[in-house]
Amino acid sequence: MKETLIENVTNTQILIDVRSPDEFKDATIPNAVNIPLFSNDERQTVGTIYKEQGPNQAKWKAMELVSHKIPNILENIRNLANDHDAEPIIFCWRGGMRSKAVTTFASFSGLNVSRLIGGYRAYRNYILNISPSLLPETGIIIHGNTGAGKTELLQLLKDKQQPIIDLESIANHRGSVFGQIGLRKPHNQKMFDGLLFDNLKEISHYKYFIMEAESKRVGHCIQPDYLLKVKQRGLHILLTSPIEERVKRIKNEYIIPYENESWFESTVVQAISIIKKRLGLEIYNDIYNMFVHKQYDDFIELLLTKYYDACYDFKSTEYIDTFIPVDGSNLEIAAKQIQDIILNHVTDSTSIKV
Repeated sequence: MKETLIENVTNTQILIDVRSPDEFKDATIPNAVNIPLFSNDERQTVGTIYKEQGPNQAKWKAMELVSHKIPNILENIRNLANDHDAEPIIFCWRGGMRSKAVTTFASFSGLNVSRLIGGYRAYRNYILNISPSLLPETGIIIHGNTGAGKTELLQLLKDKQQPIIDLESIANHRGSVFGQIGLRKPHNQKMFDGLLFDNLKEISHYKYFIMEAESKRVGHCIQPDYLLKVKQRGLHILLTSPIEERVKRIKNEYIIPYENESWFESTVVQAISIIKKRLGLEIYNDIYNMFVHKQYDDFIELLLTKYYDACYDFKSTEYIDTFIPVDGSNLEIAAKQIQDIILNHVTDSTSIKV
């Protein structure tokens, strides 16, 4: 049986997760494909027998459940390998019986496959250990009120081949009480760590990186301490935009694409109710009534000025360094200005000029 370590996996190989669909859904190696050995119910059945009757009875039951599925599993692996012209790497939770069984059957069938030593657990340990060393030394941190255009600016800079860390994209959450509107289920910490690792690999050869000044928690995920430390001592840029432009951006991102969806109104009303205590009853009632009567511009402006701006002003006190101002009215111009700032302030040795 061929085996490989996670650090030796290359782009010419394709990762195949043979764990159950629920395990795969919870967290997997990014870009892995799920070809499960057991269904969710079958895994639970085998686990119960293992606890109540012992390992031998559990193995026998596992054989009964999967024996008729082996040809179909192997055919799926073969088709995947042919479609991607890549060698399959088989893994389960810790490189145990499931990945061993599938790799053995695949090898006996003439397929060129390898088993990932240690499985998903080895992958997770590896990325947590190696990720801090991949982070460039200097952080260019973009601050700004909600709607200032920070996310769009990051995308523009990425399009210009700048090294970007987009934590909201990695977390699949925009980082606020309204941050999940229009998005699928937010990522958990395991998926966040895996996607961050992939991002860091892409930019590790740069001397600096650019990211938004997110809170420690982004959606359901927590930023690692090594990233927070580099962010704190980084070069800080303050992106500002007129309130009219901020309202327009929020409306275009959160409301116009979704206002006709069946879930939209109830989701927004629930989000407003979460911050009712912080708003106070009078402002809450105003915001609520503006929304249900579809006075969206007024609703957004009041929400920005009475809630989000106050939250941002509080968070900005965490930083003692000087902020370099950038006008966000025209994001193309702002992107060019930030590129110039990087050239002027970040030296070849990655230290920041003061």
